[in-house]
Amino acid sequence: MNQITVPTLIATSEHDYVSIDCAIAMKAAMKKAQLHVFKGCSHAPYYEDPIQYHTVLSSFLNEQICQHSSREVSSPECV
Repeated sequence: MNQITVPTLIATSEHDYVSIDCAIAMKAAMKKAQLHVFKGCSHAPYYEDPIQYHTVLSSFLNEQICQHSSREVSSPECV
């Protein structure tokens, strides 16, 4: 995992099968990782709380687009 150098979103849930401690260890091993713990969800936050899930995912992806877009290409969300 320490060889992963691209921005990575680690998503886990409050009641997930994978412990939060495991997700924290994954984040610590990756230089550009972000961790989000979905409250009140188990293993399928995209199904259990799609609004929260899509908000987090969209925010992460938009952040990557804004940080890595060239000046010739712009995204309306970056303005």
